Amino acid sequence: MIRPLLFAIWIAMLTLGASSGAAYGVKSGLLARWRASSAPAMETRKIRQIQAPVLSQGEIKGYVVAQFSFTAEAAALTRASTSPDAFLLDEALRFLYARSDGDLRDVMRVDLQKLAVDLRERVNARLETPVIKDIIVNELTYLTKDQVKKQ
Repeated sequence: MIRPLLFAIWIAMLTLGASSGAAYGVKSGLLARWRASSAPAMETRKIRQIQAPVLSQGEIKGYVVAQFSFTAEAAALTRASTSPDAFLLDEALRFLYARSDGDLRDVMRVDLQKLAVDLRERVNARLETPVIKDIIVNELTYLTKDQVKKQ
């Protein structure tokens, strides 16, 4: 009989201590400071693969295949009025078509860091707010016309 009574008193004291500790944390602002100090949640999205023809003297010589991902704060993505996916896809295609006059055949010469920074700045400028934090080049490949026919 005494054992269940002591057990009930012990549980009541634990409950009282936990609830008063939680109330003190909320009242003193500890919870708000803890939430503010935590890093913002980041989200990574991958856009679809894109292909751009490489033209030389009015003839298709091959294709550049590219795929990109971007990271952004989850809260900024929900606040954005439009999705940055479409803008990143558009800016990547603009880059590829602007350079499709043959200088993309050697994709090893493309500065991927500069490409990622340029794409990020252009997309953020079009969104009118810095939503995208980083762009990742997942794939950047040149395929000749013959290689495409074999696939």
